[in-house]
Amino acid sequence: MDTQPISGLTPTDSATEQTDTPPPTRRGAVLTSQGSRLADDLAFAAELGFDEVRLDVPWAAAQPRPGTIDGDIFEQAHVAATLARGLGLQPWFRMLQPAIPNWFDNDGGFTDDRTAGHWWPRWVELVPNNWARSLLAGCHSKRPTRWQIG
Repeated sequence: MDTQPISGLTPTDSATEQTDTPPPTRRGAVLTSQGSRLADDLAFAAELGFDEVRLDVPWAAAQPRPGTIDGDIFEQAHVAATLARGLGLQPWFRMLQPAIPNWFDNDGGFTDDRTAGHWWPRWVELVPNNWARSLLAGCHSKRPTRWQIG
């Protein structure tokens, strides 16, 4: 194959570039605790030098019935994010855990395309919308199951 340089571009090969500084490494932890235990765990993660924490937004607890929301779960997410940020930690929230809502599972869950296609996208949209209502600034997603507050 005959390769020709593209006018105006300087070829670089990042694999061969040498730098003295390695890329920054992010350190984090997954925390599933609640209440005062969560505050202690967040403080300990910060003390260990972690940069970020992953916290659960339990779908089964937040949406115990189709179309209903337990606002306390989102309030707890707000409190956890506030605590984490106050300690210099970047909070990420996991939206899917092994325990899925019983009503979702009884209707076929993720094995039923119709059920999964109807309810999962609604949950994915519901979570950041409730964060916005809790006055948390900017929700960012790298994956459809994880959202970052930042």
